[in-house]
Amino acid sequence: MPPNTEFVGPIAKSRKKADLIDIANGLGIESTGTIPVLVSRIQEYLKNHQELAADPKFQKLFMYRPGAAERKQAESKVTGKNSADKGAEDAAEAVKPSAPATGANKKLIELQVKSDPPPQYGRLGPLNVQSSLPQVSATEEDDEEVTTPDASEPMDFEEEDINPRFVTPEFEYPKSPVDIIVNIHNIDNRKILPREVWVRESDAVPLTFAYTRDNRLSATARLSQLLPAVLENDSPIKEIGGRIYWEGKTSTASRVQLGTVAAIASDELPPQLRMDGLDKIILFPNEHGDYECELFWDGVIPSPALSGSH
Repeated sequence: MPPNTEFVGPIAKSRKKADLIDIANGLGIESTGTIPVLVSRIQEYLKNHQELAADPKFQKLFMYRPGAAERKQAESKVTGKNSADKGAEDAAEAVKPSAPATGANKKLIELQVKSDPPPQYGRLGPLNVQSSLPQVSATEEDDEEVTTPDASEPMDFEEEDINPRFVTPEFEYPKSPVDIIVNIHNIDNRKILPREVWVRESDAVPLTFAYTRDNRLSATARLSQLLPAVLENDSPIKEIGGRIYWEGKTSTASRVQLGTVAAIASDELPPQLRMDGLDKIILFPNEHGDYECELFWDGVIPSPALSGSH
């Protein structure tokens, strides 16, 4: 093998015997024997000659990087330098002129700031509300006890601080007011075109907007507020009467009776609309930005074509 060849580890029993013989010859040690004997002999020699880790020819034989002390010892054996030589080099390096300051370091030097300002400490409070707490001095703190809000207790807010129309402020909501379309189907015959009743969002019929888990915008209304407005806008249903139904909760084929038209139009609500599960209905926007929902009615308005004289 050429004299300038770099030897590569690892020194293990999986290596070929010819490679181990070349390594032993390169190290100048006995190169005869079996593979385990050669591995043990080379490993023992490398362990006792750590300075070879600094020699590029043998560096790759070492399976680990020597520590700082071992590295210095190996370098000193290769270069012949001792600690006194290293100290002289460090002293010469210290008197060299430093590079001109730039960036933030230059600005600090111009302002004659010798060190960073001391850290600022403040009292921590629950819910990160310490900035709103009154600042007191040490003497005031001795005289008067400062109380902080308990995170376990609900915080009081003024009613005007909460907008009931919005639930989560992370999304963009439609501008108020919006139009509500209630499609009233015949409960016995879905082939009959539904009655499309329009109601405007107002203080009497408020909507609460939110986004579903699939980022779909929806609006929630109360039927106890929405249905009286629907009957007011569609007088034929109010005159004919009958019962209003909602699609069942357990099956799309089932129907839930919400009450009679007469009871819904009166001041006394039907018992069903006093339950949150039946009173609240979710509306979704259509392509025009109006919000729709589906209801059912068991009454039928006669067609004008079938009434009157022939």
